[in-house]
Amino acid sequence: MASSFFEHIAHEFERPFQNPVLVFSLVLFIILLSPILLRKLKIPGIIGLIISGVIIGPHGINFLEQNSAVKLFSTIGLLYIMF
Repeated sequence: MASSFFEHIAHEFERPFQNPVLVFSLVLFIILLSPILLRKLKIPGIIGLIISGVIIGPHGINFLEQNSAVKLFSTIGLLYIMF
């Protein structure tokens, strides 16, 4: 019984993440923490968001794939940068 639980958990954390709650949590975590951490390195917050997106995206570590949730966040991010 315990092994099936751990198999289920291991399946949830396969890359790229498919669970929408996990995708939302990861994106929110990056949005909140990357500007704070990179400002300590004297890097502007918006540049930190762009760098973090490249790192966790499909061309970096591949935590996130291009799906509807990521497209929504990218659109919101573009609006944030423009205004």
